[in-house]
Amino acid sequence: MSRRFPCSTLFGFWVKTKTVDLIIHSHDLSATQRDHSIRHETGHIVADHTGQTTPEHSEMLRILMPTLDPDAVVTYLARTGHYVGAEWEAETFAHILTEAAYTRARQRGRGFFETGLSGPVRSI
Repeated sequence: MSRRFPCSTLFGFWVKTKTVDLIIHSHDLSATQRDHSIRHETGHIVADHTGQTTPEHSEMLRILMPTLDPDAVVTYLARTGHYVGAEWEAETFAHILTEAAYTRARQRGRGFFETGLSGPVRSI
């Protein structure tokens, strides 16, 4: 899901609710940046990372998804530019997934961008 973010240092956001995982990415990202951000947030999901909620992130979540019931949210992580701990793991996952997609595309004789995440997995 694409949204205009209220700050320029946030690229992606993972929201885990009781029933679904949501990946929100900045509307201002290029296709390549968007795909990488989605892979990065998927890394958080696969590793089952938990977020450290801050008042700033809670307010951002309220702005980005005003109809989301706060009681339905289990955890969330916001992707900024910091690569420590869980962020480093998610970034490594994104790079490995990108390399695997690139290698697979080359083996099939296709351009890499033909195999990218051309759109949302599921639009809401």
